[in-house]
Amino acid sequence: MSSVSNSNSTLSTIVGQITEALGGAQTEIVIFVFAFSFHALFFGGLKGFTSRRTKAVDSSAPDAPALNGAQGTKPSHRSHHAKEMARCSARLCELKGAAQVAAELSLAMQAVPTEDTTEALVGLLECAGRSSTPDLLASVQDLLHERGLTANLELGELLLNSFGGLRMLSEFDILSGQLLAAHGNTPSLVMLVFKVALRRSDLKAALYHAGCLRSFFSQGCASSPTSAPSACLQQLVKLAATEDSIPQLLDRLKEVDMLQHALDIVLVECLQRADSAAVELVMRTLSTEGLQFGDAAYCALIKGARSPGEALSLFVEAADLRLPSNELLKAASAYALSHGDAQLANKVLLKLPPHPPVEVVGNILRCHSETQAEEDADGAVLEMYQKHFRDLDLSGDRHTMYLVALAAIRRSTQASPRIKGQWEVPRSRDCCCRWGRLHESHS
Repeated sequence: MSSVSNSNSTLSTIVGQITEALGGAQTEIVIFVFAFSFHALFFGGLKGFTSRRTKAVDSSAPDAPALNGAQGTKPSHRSHHAKEMARCSARLCELKGAAQVAAELSLAMQAVPTEDTTEALVGLLECAGRSSTPDLLASVQDLLHERGLTANLELGELLLNSFGGLRMLSEFDILSGQLLAAHGNTPSLVMLVFKVALRRSDLKAALYHAGCLRSFFSQGCASSPTSAPSACLQQLVKLAATEDSIPQLLDRLKEVDMLQHALDIVLVECLQRADSAAVELVMRTLSTEGLQFGDAAYCALIKGARSPGEALSLFVEAADLRLPSNELLKAASAYALSHGDAQLANKVLLKLPPHPPVEVVGNILRCHSETQAEEDADGAVLEMYQKHFRDLDLSGDRHTMYLVALAAIRRSTQASPRIKGQWEVPRSRDCCCRWGRLHESHS
């Protein structure tokens, strides 16, 4: 009987523990379901609202010229035949031999009526993209000819993109001439011709079509230095400089009203090539046209300044025109450091924003350290640090933090007890102290 009672008590204990565990699990499940529902209700709705709003904004925005050569406005959906041909694109790109590709394309297009031919081929080439082969492109043109059709602008630009990518330049020239005659100087079409001219190093053709860039700059599409229009403009300038044709380039840029966008790029390229005659021509053009250089040009001029006085004059001139950019501050402070120009460093110091780049701060502190007498260097560095950069995190510039930390350590060990705590070691104090001990052990 005792063994039975013991087993019953053990069983009841196990059942009780299981019941408690299930109760706890149920509570956790209820909390999880509530939290998940709360998140879906609020954040899910917000995400849906945001996507709908974004779509509405995008649909109402004006179309910008397409940089890749595709048409600026594309239909939101393709026809049934276009979708069917898109599904065939991978197989058609994989086939070898012109005859096999032509036969397969003809078979796939049998069910497509003549009036839908162009739309279907657009779907095919859009999906094929860079995988298009010369045989496929030739078969597309042959099919159009068989049906008595010509490529519209959208299909033509897709063909031109593929011709340019495959270096099929003869085919590109023929088709681009036909499209330009039929549709005129459409921005996306002219941009395609311009880019291929640059790729072929055909300066004459590139200059002729350079006006296509104006629409991109006027719409603000080229505000970023890495944007496609700026990259094309830089390629044009490099090509002109290589062929010693900077005068012709400046004349053409003036004709198409692009001087104000290109002058910085032209000057920087001429300075890098040490072409003094071209630099003088750019400077005369600047004065004659009443234009102003941007920060990129001033950075290049400061880096190539022949004297500290010239660098100082250039920085003051640039700072008077507009608030100095971080790149201009870096260029001027780097010149001050490399030439030991404390006067320029002080001018840069006066123009610093509330949160200056650490690189600029490091250049200024090191410049003042190197231009002071050895016994005054630590005091000059610490005084400037305490006055201007005390709340700035210098951890992004290890050399500067090392400089300030060592100056603070040396100053503290040499100071009398009355002023021993005057100078504060900057952030990452323990790390700086370790650097100090390592430096002293090596010296």
